[in-house]
Amino acid sequence: MRFIICSFNECGKGIYVFLFGLSWIYLENESVRIKKMEFS
Repeated sequence: MRFIICSFNECGKGIYVFLFGLSWIYLENESVRIKKMEFS
């Protein structure tokens, strides 16, 4: 793996947005799964 050296403002924000997106998708999937379990 190559390490990309860049300023925190550029990569830091990108990493946080990426992690936030992943956690958001995960929470959406979990909530849908819970709703399906409740209805079934």
